[in-house]
Amino acid sequence: RCTVRVRLGGTGSVLLVSVVESSGNTAFDQSVEKAVRKADPLPMPTSQRLLAKFREIEFVFEPGN
Repeated sequence: RCTVRVRLGGTGSVLLVSVVESSGNTAFDQSVEKAVRKADPLPMPTSQRLLAKFREIEFVFEPGN
């Protein structure tokens, strides 16, 4: 399980990806980081009120069993 914090620009562009909780497996953590960067740009809400809440979000990735 790996948790990353993602900072987004106003258009959904990925500005920063940082691991905040490592899985303990460097290769998995790096693949999570790479996957988030590859998803650039992420979809953003159209509401200005919601847009501010989506500028920095956390994702938890867990490998399937």
